[in-house]
Amino acid sequence: MIQLHEVFGVGRGVPRYTYVDRSGLDARFNYLLGTERHIVVHGASKQGKSCLRRKNLNEANCIIVQCSPEMSNKNLWQNALRQLNACMTSSESETKQIGGSIGGHIQSDLNAFIIKSEGKLESTISSNSENNRVKSYVSGKEDDLDFLSAELKKHKKRLVLEDFHYLSESFRRKVAFDLKALYELGIYVIVIGIWSEQNLLTYYNGDLTGRIEEININWNGPELDEVLQKGEKTLNIEFSKELKKSLIESSFQNVGLLQRTAEKLCFTNGILTTQKAKQILIPDEMLQSAITQVIADIGQRYTRICEVFVKGFRSDTKLRIYYKIFRVLTKIDERYLINGTPYDMLLKMVQEESTEEVRPSDLTQCLDRIERLQATRQITPLLVSYNKNLKLLALMDREFLFFRKHGSVDWEELVPE
Repeated sequence: MIQLHEVFGVGRGVPRYTYVDRSGLDARFNYLLGTERHIVVHGASKQGKSCLRRKNLNEANCIIVQCSPEMSNKNLWQNALRQLNACMTSSESETKQIGGSIGGHIQSDLNAFIIKSEGKLESTISSNSENNRVKSYVSGKEDDLDFLSAELKKHKKRLVLEDFHYLSESFRRKVAFDLKALYELGIYVIVIGIWSEQNLLTYYNGDLTGRIEEININWNGPELDEVLQKGEKTLNIEFSKELKKSLIESSFQNVGLLQRTAEKLCFTNGILTTQKAKQILIPDEMLQSAITQVIADIGQRYTRICEVFVKGFRSDTKLRIYYKIFRVLTKIDERYLINGTPYDMLLKMVQEESTEEVRPSDLTQCLDRIERLQATRQITPLLVSYNKNLKLLALMDREFLFFRKHGSVDWEELVPE
């Protein structure tokens, strides 16, 4: 019998019963796998980026590197080499030992006219040599990439960089140049991360133009409705039209949030497995109960994020711009969170929150480091990301909209003046 958690909810694997191939992404991804191009999959959190990769590329055929804020250019590629169980000889020495023994006895008799002697002599000489090789995983640049590419080809593996957004911007820029080198070596990498802007890697390295294909993961209403329809069929239930509308609107076009709310709703209604007789669900207090449960699950995260933005970096203690940015996020119209907040609008609102002058350069400096602030404080996934090309502050975590709308939090108390 099919269990509820197999149908709705958030998990690591590919949804067995509610997977939706939206806009032909499966066919596109599979086509790109056969091209001589890097593939970049990006978008907001919990939108199915890694799921798309798992659905269409067997993990047994991949070397998956999970990026982290602490990573350097050295250990990024070393991580891949360790998974390939690959190492190179970094030093070699040879030690020779020579040994032996001589033994025996000699007996002689001497008289005036006759000398008689008898003896026995034994000798043993041995020679031993030992080669000492010290092997280590590669570190460095071009030589490492040559070796890495050879190992990937030998093992027939595809390299995947997950959570690319956690790397610092300066490091992401270095990786963009390494990707160009890997391209020339015939290695085509899959890069997955949370950011909104198109052509991020080509922005870092223009030589990647034409060598990268991007997939921006988004969901629309009909696609989310299809997720619910598949779940209905599997569990033998029916969401009323009004209830479906409420579920989709509450998800803010985020499939992960839709899955969580639908699971809580079914659980609250006692639907834990496929129903023998069709059950029809209508919007009532059960929906509000499901929403309240989701809020309880995610509430601590946003309290923590608030604390991070209130403290900011030590250099920000006077103007407290990060703190003021978070205040703006709690007040601004949701359409600007969904579509991105323009720099000029953000500057004006931050200045309105300040008693001291905030110059454009002050805000720009903070926005340039806003991802680093979150990553170094273990904010996973990122709440916001700044698009330098479009000069937009983009919300990467749609659950914040859900929490802002349905949570009974007093933002003025949580984020004091």
